[in-house]
Amino acid sequence: MRKFLNRLLHPVVLWSLLLLYMAMAFWIMPRAAAKIEPFSHGLKVLDLELSYNLQQVQLLFDTLGEPGRSIYRAVELTEDFFYPLSYGLLLSLGIVYFFQRSFPKIPQMELLGIFPLIAMLFDYAENIFIVQMLSAYPQISESKILLASSATTLKWGFVIISLLLIFTALTIHLFKRYVLRKA
Repeated sequence: MRKFLNRLLHPVVLWSLLLLYMAMAFWIMPRAAAKIEPFSHGLKVLDLELSYNLQQVQLLFDTLGEPGRSIYRAVELTEDFFYPLSYGLLLSLGIVYFFQRSFPKIPQMELLGIFPLIAMLFDYAENIFIVQMLSAYPQISESKILLASSATTLKWGFVIISLLLIFTALTIHLFKRYVLRKA
C-alpha cells in the first residue's frame, strides 16, 4: 500500500490533480453556478450553505421553479460529481506529501490524509440527498432535509480540518526547509 501511495505522490500526479482542481474550481463549477443563478434570484444553493432547514429548502426549490430545479439536479449529477473527487484527492495527497516530508520518522502522520476523503464522502452523500429532494419535490421529507443538511455540515467541517492540516503541514515543511537549515 505504501508503494502505491508513494507512486501517487509523484510530482506529475500532484500537479495534474492541482490543475484538475483549478479547472473545476475556477472554470467548470462557476459555469455550473451560472446556469442555476438566473433561477435562484440570489439564493445560495444548498451545497454552499453550512446547514439548512425545511423552510430554506422549500424557498429555494420554489424560487428555482421547474427549469431551475432541473438544471440544479443535472449539475449535481454531472459537474458536482467530479468536484469532490478533485479536491478530496488533492488535499489528501497534499497532506500526506507534506507530513511525510515534515515528519519522516512518524509514518502514522500520513493517516491524517483520510480527512479530505471523509469530506469527499460527505459531499457525495449531500449530492445524493439533494438529488433525491429535487426529484421528490414538492414532497420533501424533513428527515431527508436533516440528513442532507447534516452531510453538508460534516462536509464543511472535514474540509476545514483538511485545509488546516495542509496549511500546518506546509508551514512545518517550509519552516524546516528554509529556517532550520539556515540556523
